[in-house]
Amino acid sequence: MRIVDAWSLALGLILVVIGLFPSECLAGHSAGTIAPVINAKYSYPQSASAELGIAYPLASSSNDIYSGPFMSYEPGINGQKVHLGYFLASFGGSVPTDMQWVTGRISLSYFRPWQESSGLLKNEDYYGLEFVGSYKILVVSVGGYYGPDRERSIAAFGVGVGW
Repeated sequence: MRIVDAWSLALGLILVVIGLFPSECLAGHSAGTIAPVINAKYSYPQSASAELGIAYPLASSSNDIYSGPFMSYEPGINGQKVHLGYFLASFGGSVPTDMQWVTGRISLSYFRPWQESSGLLKNEDYYGLEFVGSYKILVVSVGGYYGPDRERSIAAFGVGVGW
């Protein structure tokens, strides 16, 4: 199976799960329960990627705002990322159709290109910070990474669907 086909399959599954179970996937989590981190996006420098991970809400400042640590793995066409960080999620509205869910995540991230492209060297390690924000199912990411010699840096950005 080609990577592009796998990405398309992952995107389709995300949309089906969100469509069938919006309240179970995007709200209803309570402190002390594991919540999913899942999205598919097109980004630089990875091209197409799918992110899978877990979030652990530690506290709720009200009935609809949660925060806590998360970790995720994001393989893509041009490389892979590993994220470890903190998230904040707000689920407003009393029923799934009224929800105005907004999430934000900040993470220490590791990126390793699988092929040479855009000045990046294959199998070189990059470390940096990445911020991911979402509104409903729209996901936007932005970050910065440094290579091992600190002379090679990259800006990362992307857009996709998930949470």
